Amino acid sequence: MAEQYLSLSLFIAFLLHFPFGFYGARFVKFSRPWGRCLYIPILITIILRRYLGIGYEFIPYFILVALTGQVVGKWLGRRQLSVVAESR
Repeated sequence: MAEQYLSLSLFIAFLLHFPFGFYGARFVKFSRPWGRCLYIPILITIILRRYLGIGYEFIPYFILVALTGQVVGKWLGRRQLSVVAESR
């Protein structure tokens, strides 16, 4: 039954990590707010995975999706910040 929710939970994990990556692009790397933008969605993803009963063998997929969501969100966030800075 857990495998039924695997693709849905991976999609939800991406959608969860994306806005945190987008928002985290504003902060200096390794600062406290940057760390919160990184670790809060990881904690929520772990809770989601445990709640749905998805086993440990799928953790690499969740890590890959989390990294992808963070990187894509940060990339778009930095593009927006550069556009705003150029318009001033």
